[in-house]
Amino acid sequence: MKLTISRTEFLTALAAVKPVARASSLPILSNLLLVASTKPGAGSVALTATDTDIHLRVNREATVVKEGKTTVRADLLFDIVRMAEGADVKLELQKNNLLVECGAARHCLTTIAPEDFPPFPRIQAKDGQNGPPGSGVTELALEDSLFRTMLAETSFAASTEEERFILCGCLVKFDGGQLHVVACDGRRIAVSSVDSPVTTAAQSLVLPVKAVRELMRLLGSDTDKPRRLSVTAGTNLVQFSLGAAHTGTTLVSKLIEGNYPAYAKIMPPEQAIANLPRADLLRAIERIALVADEVTLEFTGSTLHLRSHGKRGQDMIGEASDSLHISASVQAPLESTFSTRFLRDTLSAIADDTLEFHLAPGRPCLFKAPTRDWRAVIAPVKKAEGRKAAAKPEEKQPEAKK
Repeated sequence: MKLTISRTEFLTALAAVKPVARASSLPILSNLLLVASTKPGAGSVALTATDTDIHLRVNREATVVKEGKTTVRADLLFDIVRMAEGADVKLELQKNNLLVECGAARHCLTTIAPEDFPPFPRIQAKDGQNGPPGSGVTELALEDSLFRTMLAETSFAASTEEERFILCGCLVKFDGGQLHVVACDGRRIAVSSVDSPVTTAAQSLVLPVKAVRELMRLLGSDTDKPRRLSVTAGTNLVQFSLGAAHTGTTLVSKLIEGNYPAYAKIMPPEQAIANLPRADLLRAIERIALVADEVTLEFTGSTLHLRSHGKRGQDMIGEASDSLHISASVQAPLESTFSTRFLRDTLSAIADDTLEFHLAPGRPCLFKAPTRDWRAVIAPVKKAEGRKAAAKPEEKQPEAKK
């Protein structure tokens, strides 16, 4: 293998794949697979990283003198190219070592045989054979910025508790003419829906949070210049592809198997009581959160009062209160207590200036975006049973008569 590639292009590719090549008990998983190939009129190098759950491949154009492949430490190669000062990087495989030259710098790195690197998976149909749409494989195209926004607006609500593994991911559901992305951890729900840009058969897949994070890192956020994102879903794998074959990016992830809860059935009824200024409310919640894990929201007329007794975990730190002038339709005072972390996560996930707030006594609260189909639900904090009883001093029992 012998090639030359733009340092800027190579560094961008390395930055994309390096996070997937995590430290592992298997040394090969800390390495990148480099494959140099020539095609009529163009040459390219493919960089592949995997942790066995996620496989990520980035292709870049290069001047390839000799085809070949090898594997090399991802973090080491990234640091070398990052600190180099030349315009181009030259790579040459010499027996079991990779020679890296950039400017006046020269490094010789040990490698591991590429045959030990896990193969890049192929999407298969339900019958075990690769096939076109209709044979178990669904193919469709989305705008990358749109899909990234939907993931960002919902993934905060995914569970981190492995006991309910099906909730440790985002549900991506194609339902007739709509696309839904949902996350739920049993105490909160976030749903983002749009009219589907393509017509496809009803299908659902649960994408692990780890894959969601990688996608959000790779997908663009420029809504004015969206890129085509091709999605190919099989029985237990899903593939996301961006760009042309010799310059694009491909991510393949395992799916979480199981039946996702019927989230629509547990959404609370809509009962709008206020339009809340999202940014102002977020700042107020953050101030309360400095001393408290929970905050009580009390709606009185056109004022929202926030208060807390300042309990962080088992420690009493102090007290906090705040208030906001809001547009509300509350006839009688209404209050409920929520986790400050859940409120911060929800309010930080969306950029709208104003959110509709729905609340009924004793029910979870519902946030809605007024201009599009986004909803988030947060369950109220349950008061510990016996808290009042525990606060009362024990009555002194009379001594028994001798």
